[in-house]
Amino acid sequence: MRETDQLSRPIPKKPVPNRHSEIAMFERCLDCNAVLEEYDDDIIGLCVVVLATYIHREPSLAKPMLLESLMAVAK
Repeated sequence: MRETDQLSRPIPKKPVPNRHSEIAMFERCLDCNAVLEEYDDDIIGLCVVVLATYIHREPSLAKPMLLESLMAVAK
């Protein structure tokens, strides 16, 4: 087959699952109705290492969002 024949052929579309038919249950905060997420210790530890590295290497860029980042990590 020629390359031009391959390019001119229509690409078959895959069916997209209907998001409305999926049943999803989330735990939500009773006060603000935000979705509560759960992470294991390894993921939290990795996030803290990445955050510390960013603060160490780029303190001037990290300063404006440092308080918000620390509040998010402390929750």
